[in-house]
Amino acid sequence: MSQIREIAAYWGTRAQGYSERCKIDLTEDTKFDWLDKICKYAPAKQQLNVLDIGCGAGFFSILMAKAGHNVTSIDYTENMVNSAIQNAMDAGVDIEVLQMDAQNLDFEDDTFDLIVTRNVTWVMEQPTKAYSEWIRVLQPGGRMINFDENQYLYLFDEDYKKEKERRGEPEYMKKVHNTQIMEELAYKLPLSKEVRPGWDVQTLLSLGVSNVTADVYNKRMIEKDGKNKVLYNSFIVCAEK
Repeated sequence: MSQIREIAAYWGTRAQGYSERCKIDLTEDTKFDWLDKICKYAPAKQQLNVLDIGCGAGFFSILMAKAGHNVTSIDYTENMVNSAIQNAMDAGVDIEVLQMDAQNLDFEDDTFDLIVTRNVTWVMEQPTKAYSEWIRVLQPGGRMINFDENQYLYLFDEDYKKEKERRGEPEYMKKVHNTQIMEELAYKLPLSKEVRPGWDVQTLLSLGVSNVTADVYNKRMIEKDGKNKVLYNSFIVCAEK
């Protein structure tokens, strides 16, 4: 049975907090770090047609619009869509924000030069289908940049569980009181048990993209049974159609 409504309801309760965080992030210099990461992998074109998938409160969308690109943003959660619309208006940028399922895109083939997405794929019930859809709407030579994490691998891997306990809870999560709900939902999601970005690379290649690169920017080496084991946390996957 699909959990998509339960997942959307959960993120709906987080929309206000995400919107507040988005407004703060847009005032800080770290926004330029994110823009640099995107530009590193984006097609070399002065003005891109960009699709922000799972846009949340609109952080990436606003960044890309301010950089002069044409931006379309989608999110499944109505409260997030409303937050993104308001934040774009406050930022003085023109962005088309739509409520849409990232696994069933309502766009023509070969529409976008660039897809950006952050911390979205892990919550997909059909991640392979989602990737297939994203590739479909990319123009030939277009690229998808996916920032994600092994969010809930600790539910299935003891070493990741110990690493999570070692790191402790991030400060922003200490203010969130209903995390157990998402943990229970995540236990049933297919990517929670996959070691990524290896899964993403293999899946994208199987879908026929011309090139895939992955960059892990948050990892830790541990010793396991006398051998080294790398624990991957945050990563970037870039695929070119």
